[in-house]
Formats: sequence, structure tokens, C-alpha cells
Amino acid sequence: MQFCAAAFVKRFFLERSVLQYSPLLIIASSLLLAYKADEFCMVKADNIARTLHQKEEEIVKTEQKVLYALKYEIVVHTPCRIVRVRFAA
Repeated sequence: MQFCAAAFVKRFFLERSVLQYSPLLIIASSLLLAYKADEFCMVKADNIARTLHQKEEEIVKTEQKVLYALKYEIVVHTPCRIVRVRFAA
């Protein structure tokens, strides 16, 4: 999860300015998006909002901005996913 979310944050800020968006809000939205993209376990936005002290509505709205900045390319190839699939079988 961390690799995927970190890749989303990095790719977002390659396209957008740090001065325009709150980094903590982008991190929260990227984490939510990483959980959805990896399909590891479903985490709700309110759990992330409580943990990072953000508003749930803001995280969900910012998730769309992150997706747009990533050009809807949410596949991240990480070694963790291969290991998890290999040992699950």
C-alpha cells in the first residue's frame, strides 16, 4: 500500500504544484486511491480522515483531482504485490 500511495503522491506533484494543494490532503486521497487500486482490503474514507485529521468530504473530492492528475493510470508495479500473490496461492 505504501509504495502505491507514495507513487501516486510523487506522480501528482510532478504534474501539480505543492503550493496549490495541501500535501496532507493529497497523501490522504492517494492512500484511499491506493487501497482501491490494489484491492487489498477496503478502507473507508472516514477511517483515513480520522487518522490524518482531515475531512472525509475533502478527501473524496481531492481523490478526483488526484485521478485526473495521474491521467487515470493507477497501475503501479511493486514487488510487494507479486510476493503477496505468490504466497496466497
